[in-house]
Amino acid sequence: MKKVNEIILDIQKNGMPQYVKQSIEISIDGHVNHCLYPMGYLGEMKKYEFEISIEAIEEFFNEFDFSDWTELDKHTSDSASYILKVFYEDQSVVVKKGYINSQMPKEYVQFDEKLLDLIYFIEKPWLFSL
Repeated sequence: MKKVNEIILDIQKNGMPQYVKQSIEISIDGHVNHCLYPMGYLGEMKKYEFEISIEAIEEFFNEFDFSDWTELDKHTSDSASYILKVFYEDQSVVVKKGYINSQMPKEYVQFDEKLLDLIYFIEKPWLFSL
């Protein structure tokens, strides 16, 4: 399995929530950014930064083979869309995109569980098992 250097998860909510987009960036060097983007007239972006041990990040990255993940295209009016970008050491990138629904495959749910074990978020992040 190829070595992951960085993961970026962007989630866009439909409807009229205060925050319409979220981005979680996790880098192999231990830096994690969690950004919440509001609707234009509702304020400024919130950015939270975390430092995690490199060993913990490597262990987290090694848990998953992102190339096997299926893209989910079942869209409903209240679903959120996602784009998951996985950057590898060999400069290759895997991009997965789709819609979050109530029946997410187990690898997506496991990703959420492992991420919440890894990082104590200040604001609850939007993940695949919303």
